[in-house]
Amino acid sequence: MVRSTSNINHEFPEICNCTPAKLNNRWGILGTFQNEWLLPAEYDNVFYCRDNCFGIVHKGKTGAVRIEDNKLHIIAECEFNTMETIGNNLIFANDTKIRYYN
Repeated sequence: MVRSTSNINHEFPEICNCTPAKLNNRWGILGTFQNEWLLPAEYDNVFYCRDNCFGIVHKGKTGAVRIEDNKLHIIAECEFNTMETIGNNLIFANDTKIRYYN
């Protein structure tokens, strides 16, 4: 999905050929090779976790994505209340489910 990027606020350095970017007060991940959205600017927050992984927050729920070869891979949908990092591990939890990503 390619959108106009003239109003993008690049507040973070480039990581793995992409960067979290803000457009109209919403966050996404912008690929820096072709200046296209890898993750649309529809999120409350996007933050770098580790090893090409980004935490994402949508409507108060947390999830995560990984960027590899300029492609987005979903690690966890935005359905979790918490996300913790322990060493190189990401742990997601809500009232009924725990998910572990190494």
